[in-house]
Amino acid sequence: MALGALSRGAAAVIADGAVRDVAGMDAVGYLCSADARIRFSGLSEVVAWDADIAVQCGGALVQPGD
Repeated sequence: MALGALSRGAAAVIADGAVRDVAGMDAVGYLCSADARIRFSGLSEVVAWDADIAVQCGGALVQPGD
């Protein structure tokens, strides 16, 4: 999923939760900030709701371009 976002021009992943495959993202130079790392996903499909919007993440406001 991260590689798909990267190929569409996303600069990073910011997750107010856990992510997996952080080592793979690091290997290709893709920035990832998350609360935790996990080894597997319990979801068969993840759908992004929005892009390029301001979000509150871990108590900090993150603006597009940050």
